[in-house]
Amino acid sequence: MATLSVRDVARRCLGRTGNLSVDSDLYGYVFRDTDGSVFGTLSSSDTLPGSGEPTTRSLRRHLETISGPAVDLVVILVAHEDDFSGRVSRDDVTKAQYALQVTRDIYAQRGIGVRRIVWQRIPVAQAGGYADIKDRGEAQDLTDDFSGPDGGVDLFLVQTIGDAGGWSNVDGPCDKTSKFDLSGAVLELSGGRRITGVLAAHEVAHYLKLEHGNDPTNLMGADTNGDGIGEVNSNSTGLTAAQGASMRSHCAVSDAC
Repeated sequence: MATLSVRDVARRCLGRTGNLSVDSDLYGYVFRDTDGSVFGTLSSSDTLPGSGEPTTRSLRRHLETISGPAVDLVVILVAHEDDFSGRVSRDDVTKAQYALQVTRDIYAQRGIGVRRIVWQRIPVAQAGGYADIKDRGEAQDLTDDFSGPDGGVDLFLVQTIGDAGGWSNVDGPCDKTSKFDLSGAVLELSGGRRITGVLAAHEVAHYLKLEHGNDPTNLMGADTNGDGIGEVNSNSTGLTAAQGASMRSHCAVSDAC
């Protein structure tokens, strides 16, 4: 197997040169808890799908996946202030980073990377009531009123959603000015770390063309009561080859770098 150079992949795929931080520059995990941890305080049930361990990650696998077909994510923290005086806490941002790693582990099963993570925030003064979303309609309003740059899928992180753990359009647009239903995925941060990761992967996968399935062990879960909400749990981590192929065909998934 060919040797992967950290510096080469960082330059080609992320535009990073010079002194590199693995967490900040290669993974995009820019936040730390007060004790310096990237993923915050973990419980006994918090394990990463790729390793079955709480924090163990394969750098080689990460370099391989971001070198191949991959998606960029614009993670938008709703009602966040840089000094954490808003609605978003340090626990929230480290939970988000854990959720992004869960997402990466799930997608890596089918050779799909999450290449760049761009962090943005909506200040409290601009967020209004969007920190707590009532339903899909308000989620759509949020994605209509705010957006990140084109080229990456917007993932809005709110505190709560009244009727679901998250919302996303199936086969979302790459032109975010189109006002095409939801022009991003919306996810609540009120759950535990691992289930938040599964839900993040689930909602972004919707955006990348995937429908609900009929297997609770699959990432897309099962909508058994027909209410439009997929039922998933912390072990809904499977991804089929056909699902991977569908995701790779979305306009937000770029070619190998």
